[in-house]
Amino acid sequence: MSIPNKDIEDYQCNILYKAEESCKFWYDVSIIDDEYVLDVIGHISHRFNINTPELFLLSESKKFKLIASATSTSIILPFPAARCIQFICHEMAHVINYQVGEGDHHGPNFAGTYLKVINNFIGVDERTELINAFNKYGVTYNMGG
Repeated sequence: MSIPNKDIEDYQCNILYKAEESCKFWYDVSIIDDEYVLDVIGHISHRFNINTPELFLLSESKKFKLIASATSTSIILPFPAARCIQFICHEMAHVINYQVGEGDHHGPNFAGTYLKVINNFIGVDERTELINAFNKYGVTYNMGG
């Protein structure tokens, strides 16, 4: 699995993670079964008009690093706690960003896409909470078209 645009610096990764981790919704975790994970990925792909990525779960991910990650064509959720809507939304925002935008890892394009995914698949209040956290930690986001 290769991450697209390796030459682009992922300069706001750490502050985006801090912002994310400061949100209450990030800790309201419900682990979902494999079938529902696939369903959520399919719904997000359909909503954002992208090709559905291939999913790799724990048993298949031994060949990968044990971190949740994504490319334009795949999403890896290597541990059970990653099988929740919060992780899926984060990783699917990468897939969308790489497929239809200028893939900038955790940059402004990703952050804006992530807010849209949160709004559509977790909720408006959670989107507002994440925007407030982004503003607090200095995460820039592009909400363009």
